[in-house]
Amino acid sequence: MAFIIGGHQRSGTTMLFRLCGTHRDLGITGEFRCFARLDCPLADHIAALQTRWYETSFLWRINRRAPFPIKAAGGVFLALYLLRLRRTVGSGAVTASRVEDALRWVFRKSVVGDKEPKYVFQLDSLSKIPDLKRIMIYRDGRDVVSSFLEAIRTRWKTFEAAKTLNTAALVARRWVESMGSIERNRPALHVIRYEDFVRDPRSAADSLAAYLGVDPAGFRPAAVHDRSIGKYRKGLTAGELDEVLSVAGDMLARLGYL
Repeated sequence: MAFIIGGHQRSGTTMLFRLCGTHRDLGITGEFRCFARLDCPLADHIAALQTRWYETSFLWRINRRAPFPIKAAGGVFLALYLLRLRRTVGSGAVTASRVEDALRWVFRKSVVGDKEPKYVFQLDSLSKIPDLKRIMIYRDGRDVVSSFLEAIRTRWKTFEAAKTLNTAALVARRWVESMGSIERNRPALHVIRYEDFVRDPRSAADSLAAYLGVDPAGFRPAAVHDRSIGKYRKGLTAGELDEVLSVAGDMLARLGYL
């Protein structure tokens, strides 16, 4: 079985990723993006990911808090993944089932997946793939904007997002788009509300275990914390909050945040 984790950046995808990383029966990569380009020749699959791997130091990201023994083994992981794909794909296309097979072969786990926030914007196509489990997490848009702006003003200064998503209104609009994608595809998803997740991680873990068909006792909810609810109250100026409400007020109300 294969699964993906997605949701707008700063919505809790990393915390959910860490929770999955505590389960002995799950093999998960962090932002490897192996399900981002499918139904194409292997060369195109690799080309679509290669820039991303180098720009974000894939040797580090593949194993960030993931259940893989040594961070330096990232290069080994990549080599094994590509070796398996070359053996199974040949001159055919890289499909979700081939990616699943490669991940299972490397991890030696029966349930494997990848966490990549931007999968939320590919749900119209990813939701059509049989046997791919899709886990999406969403969060109060005001907190998302606050956390995102804080990140691009500090540790994300060199990221492309710091140039293209640098105002409260722009981030809020992107959040609304992500929620629209989730709403359109909701019947094909396992959706987690961030606030419920951090307040009662055990219940969220039990529900996730049922969805993935694994033992709920394998999860360690101690990996989850709830220190970020309402962060926008200190993180956004009055003007920025007005921008968010102007752009995302209707969606926030529909989701019960207002």
